[in-house]
Amino acid sequence: MRRFAVAAASALLTVFIGLACADAQGLYFEVTRSGKDVPSAKVSHMPGMARVVIRSGQVILLRVDKKLVDILNPGRKTYNEITFDELQNKQFASLSPNQRRVLQEHMERNKKRNEKNAKIDIDKTSETKNIEGFNCTKYVVKRDDKPVATIWATNDIKDADDLRSDVKKVLDRLESASGEKQPYSEWLDKVDGFPVEIEGHGST
Repeated sequence: MRRFAVAAASALLTVFIGLACADAQGLYFEVTRSGKDVPSAKVSHMPGMARVVIRSGQVILLRVDKKLVDILNPGRKTYNEITFDELQNKQFASLSPNQRRVLQEHMERNKKRNEKNAKIDIDKTSETKNIEGFNCTKYVVKRDDKPVATIWATNDIKDADDLRSDVKKVLDRLESASGEKQPYSEWLDKVDGFPVEIEGHGST
């Protein structure tokens, strides 16, 4: 179960970082990182569903409309599925006693770490710039009042509103299941628009 939650969380983080290109049928974008020529992920989204293909070839389907997370690994020829209810209600019946123990220990460690987490603030600035044709506004992420990252977000992509709604629904389930705050939920409601570029921790 922890594998599902981690994969789903990773997909959601991917869904909200990247260069975006919208059309009338939804949203498609590729995530690129500084110094890397090959996209680390390709994301397709329509209201109620998202398809994330990561560089390894693994495919993660977030079916908000059916409340399912499907994980496909073509290389290993495997397919796994978990429902939102299973995430939220912590129904780990399929896990062995040892797996449940490891998961519980992981959740306890995360809970203690979150209790010690620094205060996160996000400041909207008046600074703007054009990125890939989108008019973006600068947001500064601060940890204990010290700048740690910069987010450039745009309101030019209207389809991103549906994406934001779907991401929030799944994040709520993951937080309920894991007992921990998902990293990007900290600024999901505080940044207006779609994050086209994120700078921090030595990379863009």
